[in-house]
Amino acid sequence: MQNQFILFLAFIFPFFGSCQTDTKQESNQTVQTANNEKKIKKINHYLIDPETKEKELVSTEFYNKKGQKNKVFTYVEDYTSEERYHYDDKGNEILKEEFNRFGELEKNTKTEYEYSDDNKIIKATESVQRGKNNDFSVHSIAEYSYNDKGQKIKEYYKARWGEMEYEYSYHPNGNEKEKITYAFEGTEKVIRISNEEGKRIKEEIFRRKDINVDFQLDLTNIWKYDGEGNEILHEGLKDGKVVSRRVSDPNKKNTFQEILYY
Repeated sequence: MQNQFILFLAFIFPFFGSCQTDTKQESNQTVQTANNEKKIKKINHYLIDPETKEKELVSTEFYNKKGQKNKVFTYVEDYTSEERYHYDDKGNEILKEEFNRFGELEKNTKTEYEYSDDNKIIKATESVQRGKNNDFSVHSIAEYSYNDKGQKIKEYYKARWGEMEYEYSYHPNGNEKEKITYAFEGTEKVIRISNEEGKRIKEEIFRRKDINVDFQLDLTNIWKYDGEGNEILHEGLKDGKVVSRRVSDPNKKNTFQEILYY
């Protein structure tokens, strides 16, 4: 018999933010961490109608016994799309296949890795193939460096649309403390601060017209949580004044996850 655990979550839509890319390396670690204690077999994602409280299935994720996501179905009205994931023997994603509602291959995303002597990813090259009859072309390249504890401290990301750099620091418990992002050819800097539980609590967005002038603080985001880690307040500030505010009630949430275990 399968054990079943039901978890309610809220969609989070920040009012302000920058263009940031989470790498495959980060996402794979997240999936594997989430599957450490119990092996997740399937996650059903639902939307909840705020008035009728009826739930609508929007996607299903499937996991193998290694804790790796290997298939995703997304449902939009009568449209169903599919994603399939493949991994190397180190557990890193090497191929993502995307199929349309007719089962036709629309896009392949292939990732090739270079490793350090201690098995850390130091470079990831992502190539994309659109349609099975076309060739792969390089979409992005990411390079990583680490501290003596094996924690990622720097990342350089280059894609067709531009380049980004990231710098990381950590709390004593290993959770990320600060992430600094440089984007848009050095004209934007974002400093994101998280608490020891890994929840973001502050984000400062700095901008400048070109790299020859100093950064100026443009926007600040503040998040607050209740004792169970649920977001209860988000504020966006500009020039020290609140320009946006969202109060969240943890008891009134509009998404629903049904998690089934092996």
